[in-house]
Amino acid sequence: MESQDVIQHAKRSANRIVATNAHLEGVQAELVDFPALQVGPRRAFYQRAKEARGYYIKDILLAIINSFIAHIEAGLQAEVSPERRAQLDVVSDFLEQSRVLLETKGVHPAAPAVLIGAARR
Repeated sequence: MESQDVIQHAKRSANRIVATNAHLEGVQAELVDFPALQVGPRRAFYQRAKEARGYYIKDILLAIINSFIAHIEAGLQAEVSPERRAQLDVVSDFLEQSRVLLETKGVHPAAPAVLIGAARR
């Protein structure tokens, strides 16, 4: 998803928070998943949105999404962390090994299937 698309989606989420007068569980779930997908589940946006509770939850969630928007606008999500880069490299290696096994005669089809399954973890 392009940065502008992420920003627009985040702004729609912020508008939903402002417009919601009752239960915010649905919006909170969206705010937990969305930043996790965009910048990773170990980032503070994900953790804070997940932990938000209490009387001021609306204000907390709004502050989190506005900070997330500022983070994206500043271009800070563009960098891939070394941990994520390593994960991507491992998955790429598994998939390449699977491709080679699929093209090799005499290899049981379960072998590449196992590697593909490992890549999904």
